[in-house]
Amino acid sequence: MHYSRTIRRCIFLLVVIACQPVSAQIETANGAVMSPRSPEMKVRSFFRSAENGDTYGLKLVGTFGITRKDEVRLSIPLQAREYLGDTAFGPGDLYVRYKHSLFQDDAVMSSDRFAFFVESTLPTGRSSIPNRPTRAQLGLDTPQLGGGLIYSVVRDRHRFSAELGHLQPMGNDLAGTSRLNLAYWYRLTPAQFPENEKVTEVRGVLELLSELRGPERGRDAGTLIFFAPGLQVFPSRSTQLELNLLVPVAQSLRDPLGDRNLGGSITAKFRF
Repeated sequence: MHYSRTIRRCIFLLVVIACQPVSAQIETANGAVMSPRSPEMKVRSFFRSAENGDTYGLKLVGTFGITRKDEVRLSIPLQAREYLGDTAFGPGDLYVRYKHSLFQDDAVMSSDRFAFFVESTLPTGRSSIPNRPTRAQLGLDTPQLGGGLIYSVVRDRHRFSAELGHLQPMGNDLAGTSRLNLAYWYRLTPAQFPENEKVTEVRGVLELLSELRGPERGRDAGTLIFFAPGLQVFPSRSTQLELNLLVPVAQSLRDPLGDRNLGGSITAKFRF
């Protein structure tokens, strides 16, 4: 009887790990792939403050599993963008990402996940607003193409993820952007998942978000690093609420937006 109960508990914990929402951190990508049976829709309200104008609005994100190893994500912002006292409103550029799982090893309350991705943006945002440089437009007026790698680790209440990527504009003189994002998140509650009881899961998230723009284009080059603490609440397995704060800790970008200030977001996610 004792062994039977232990086996049932191990199976239960393995299922918990396998069924955890794969968008486990807020900004940094995750090495897992969305199940084809459980697409995810996300609505994010965001705010980004900068010296020469703020950007705020909604971002609509859909993530769809194609197979157990492949997923596609689509994202488009509906935003208001200020620049030197003038405000423009409309959709931004459409973002598309394909992710393929290279390796995933799930055990009882542990998992190792490794994936690569190919990403692109399409110029759906308005890019001809008078008296605005390209970086201050709603869209960049050119496709971007890039890719990268993601590695994620789960160990009971502790999780870590690293994302390395590059995105290159294809048709103008803007610098490409390389990024390295690191995330650690900790399950604050529950300490253990009860077998026959639904509980609200709460996670604390710490992220370090960094980007580097190539030095080959001096007027657009530089670095930008944010520290991003956040909180996630899972009222149920199909619903997730999250919020975060973006705090600039180092920056040397030389672009028309000027120095970056505080930012943040509030997000609702739904799995079907």
